[in-house]
Amino acid sequence: MTEICKTREYDKFKLIGGNRDISLSKIKKLRQSISEEDLTNFNPIIVNSKYEIIDGQHRFSALKELDKPIHYIIGDNFKLPQVQRLNAIVSTWGYPDFLASFCKLDKQDYILFRDFNKKFGLRIQECLRLYGANTRTLHHAFKTGTFDFKGEMNVGFTKKVMMYLDIKNHFKKGNTPLIDGFIRLYNNEQYDHIRMIKKINLVSDNKLVLSTCVIDQLRIFEDIYNFNVVEKNHMRFY
Repeated sequence: MTEICKTREYDKFKLIGGNRDISLSKIKKLRQSISEEDLTNFNPIIVNSKYEIIDGQHRFSALKELDKPIHYIIGDNFKLPQVQRLNAIVSTWGYPDFLASFCKLDKQDYILFRDFNKKFGLRIQECLRLYGANTRTLHHAFKTGTFDFKGEMNVGFTKKVMMYLDIKNHFKKGNTPLIDGFIRLYNNEQYDHIRMIKKINLVSDNKLVLSTCVIDQLRIFEDIYNFNVVEKNHMRFY
């Protein structure tokens, strides 16, 4: 069994480069909780042989501010990939955390992706959904540092994003059915985007609603697309 060590030598510990940013609000909450009842001896921080903190940087910061001892265990040869893998299992690393982490490590695909999202006002998962055909594989690559992103060098993808935003902006906001519904439209060879935008501008606002499932969203798109069109020329999207 791994030995749990204890110390007040705070200066021996280091934050590992590329770990997610420190959240002051999280430290404040932890400080309050620890002040009420200190149970951190049951949940020691994990460090590598260089005393870089692999897991528990917020607990460490809170304990240091409270001048309380640090309980820790040493896991030899731990580096950033283990930090990310561990946090993906035991805590709530979100997509912004992974993105910030890999940007700190100067991974150019992630920097391009970050800047692309900022330019077009996209959420991370929104952009990933638009970008990849195999969502599960793409999301795994994004979390493990193997994500490949061409961004604006991929003219077709940029056009796809702009078409999606044409629709999203009329619906005021987006959700997963709207994204997936749009992707179905985009992949349909008979889909005419100019016609769709013209119809969106003609229908009343109560037609521009978000659904909770993609099939219903496609029905909404279909009703808009076929507005004022004779039935024999109606287009089916589902």
